[in-house]
Amino acid sequence: MAWRSLWRNALGVLVITLMAGCSGGPGIGGGPAPTRYPFPTTTPAARLPVTFIVSVPDGTDSESQVVLNLLDEVTSLALNSTVISMEAIGEGKWEARADLPRGRLVFYRYSLRGEGETLEALPNGEGVDYRLFLVTGANTVDDQVSRWLTTTYTRPSGRVHGLVRDQATGLAIPGLMVSVAGMRTWTDSAGAYKFDSVPAGKHMLVYFDPDGNYRVFQQEAIVADGAETPGDVQLVPASRVSVTLHVFLPADTPAGAPVRLVGNLLALGSTFQPAAAGSLIEPTRAITLTPLPDGTSVAVLSLPVGFHLRYKFSLGDGFWNAERDGTSALVVRELDVPQMDVLQTDGVITWHSAGGAVSFDASVPAGTPTTESVSIQFAPFPGIWMNPVPMWSAGVQRWSYTLFSPLEWPGPVAYRYCRNGDCGVADDAATAGANPAGRQFTPSGQPQALADTVQAWVAWSDAPAPSLVLAAPAARPDFRSGVVFTSAPWRRPFDPTLVDLVGMRLNTLVLSPAWYAAAVTPLPDLVYLPGLNSPLRQDLLAQIGSARSAGLRIVLAPDLLPLSGSLGDWWAAAPKSTEWWNAWFTAYRTFLVGYADLAQQAGVEELVVARSSVVPAMPGAAGAPADAEIRWRVLIRDLRNHFGGRMAVELMLTDQLQMPPLFLDEVDEIYVQVRAPLGANDGASLEEMSAAAGALLDGKVAVLRPLGKPIVITAALASANGGASGCPNDTSGACLALEALTSGSPVALAIAPNLNLQANAYQALLANAAARDWVSGFVAWGYYPGVGLRDASPSVHGKPAETVLQVYFQALSGR
Repeated sequence: MAWRSLWRNALGVLVITLMAGCSGGPGIGGGPAPTRYPFPTTTPAARLPVTFIVSVPDGTDSESQVVLNLLDEVTSLALNSTVISMEAIGEGKWEARADLPRGRLVFYRYSLRGEGETLEALPNGEGVDYRLFLVTGANTVDDQVSRWLTTTYTRPSGRVHGLVRDQATGLAIPGLMVSVAGMRTWTDSAGAYKFDSVPAGKHMLVYFDPDGNYRVFQQEAIVADGAETPGDVQLVPASRVSVTLHVFLPADTPAGAPVRLVGNLLALGSTFQPAAAGSLIEPTRAITLTPLPDGTSVAVLSLPVGFHLRYKFSLGDGFWNAERDGTSALVVRELDVPQMDVLQTDGVITWHSAGGAVSFDASVPAGTPTTESVSIQFAPFPGIWMNPVPMWSAGVQRWSYTLFSPLEWPGPVAYRYCRNGDCGVADDAATAGANPAGRQFTPSGQPQALADTVQAWVAWSDAPAPSLVLAAPAARPDFRSGVVFTSAPWRRPFDPTLVDLVGMRLNTLVLSPAWYAAAVTPLPDLVYLPGLNSPLRQDLLAQIGSARSAGLRIVLAPDLLPLSGSLGDWWAAAPKSTEWWNAWFTAYRTFLVGYADLAQQAGVEELVVARSSVVPAMPGAAGAPADAEIRWRVLIRDLRNHFGGRMAVELMLTDQLQMPPLFLDEVDEIYVQVRAPLGANDGASLEEMSAAAGALLDGKVAVLRPLGKPIVITAALASANGGASGCPNDTSGACLALEALTSGSPVALAIAPNLNLQANAYQALLANAAARDWVSGFVAWGYYPGVGLRDASPSVHGKPAETVLQVYFQALSGR
């Protein structure tokens, strides 16, 4: 359609070249902000011819056209790309040329146009998000398309692996992105990376630090069928300079609206993980400009010298409400970071595209927490909900947003509201779920003002105050009190959640970064997937730093999640041969060592080395290796070389306590996750629950006392019928595993919650734990960090059980 082509081809590029003593714009000073910034004539950056040659799979339709797509990683990978038709040069190869700025890290991919358009795919059938290439000269790029989305992979393949180190120090570089043949991965704490199933042939390996701390580097790799190709490199650290951007804004910029700076670095909002419609930008991650008294704004950046920065200013993200040029085309600015500190003056011409601006005024329910924000989410195409954009506070329980662009759509645009940017979970109840129709507006040539009322939020009905019947415990200032986060993303800003945690009077936060159990045969594969719920190393460090600044002690408890199905099914399918266990312990060591190194760097207090997800690998478990005891001892002693803090193991307590392994003498603390019944049924009184909790602790947990280790109770109690009797019920009354009741999941939202039952169960268990001097702490399992939800999940966030914890934790603190 013509309007789709408009977005594919409309690329407005404003090139800014920094020059010593450059004039042409007013400096920071007094005087009113001009209506429009008087742009100087810009000097184009040096551009170099780059030739792209690609081999396509055998059987590719000869009547189709192979296309090179130069992607706009700041706006959106699926929108605003530059499309270049390639020329067939024989032997299944196609060629195209593009003039590109020196130093640019190019995001690109190939597609096939015939009756429709088909994107290239990886050998496993997943679509290629993007390839990377660094422009260093008059380059030639040789690529291979593994397969199209509509075909199968038939070519030979090999593997690529390597170590990435700092050229100056020789130390490993963790958290670095490595790309080859449209695949990407991240280096672990040892600087190691690997790729399987790389098509045989010549490829370009690209190494990129999303923080910009190292210079981008690329090298060729020749992959042979069935062979290992080494790709060890040493990267040059990038020095940094201060770049101050003094920005003139249009006169109609809404007062108080945050203006963001978004671009191709992690600090400028890019996650490098595509969301819907290929958006890499999360607005809440981006830098917000500081307004000055004269109506202009400023941002002070620490940037790597020599980096080719691509950026723009926005009232939303890289696409929604992003700046436009004089023809209303999208703008992407380019800056080669100089070798000295510099002040640069920029000016936004307009926020408007064609069509009249649409203003949104949303009134939200009175019970919406005042610490939260409200976001608006747009769907430019049916079912394609892009990243949420924060709205602007407009008073008590009112939020506003004005959409200036893009407004060229030929038909209705869907939108909806959500809490704290957690759209798809904490939604307006009228537009809930993964793919709602949403509210709608139709762009026109005239301004529109839409006034909406959110009648109710999903899983946020009024909740009764808990009945605090049991006596508050005596003060125990050394008692560990806290929550265990789920592995769900904890996105910026962190402050709203930290306010809730500090308000609970807890002193400990247990973070649960996750990897995924992927392939199980012939050998196990444990994978790091930041595209799902594996946190970026940089994000995890930021979370730890923010929580420590709030006065919380940090425990890191890495966990394994199933890539598909259940973890129980994954373990059941495991061959559990000696070869299999050797591979599993090797992979698990890599997993844990990475977090041990990070914990050491970040000042984490404790590392949990075994959680309930690895019970089948523990000594005595069915199918566990005969030498499991020795393997675990060796692993823990190895981890001591990486982490100097305390170490712990988590044991499960259901009907019976998991058999304590002998290697517990190697660790400093024991967590006992309680999933045992606190009553025969939901009708048990609080007093009966309390008696059951006391008997449980004295009869089943106290057997650990002779080990002489501190014992922390981890309470895993769902707010569902049956949650206190060890059998949380689904809609038919059958028992559910707690892992199926993740907060905000369709299952947890479909079940009617029993909030009072959860609050009573917490009161009974915590009161008894605090009354026993041999119990050193109590943490609530399954806390959902993004937003409080009154669903059937175990999370206490926003529920009456949270109030119970706050009262008891405060009493225990003695404050």
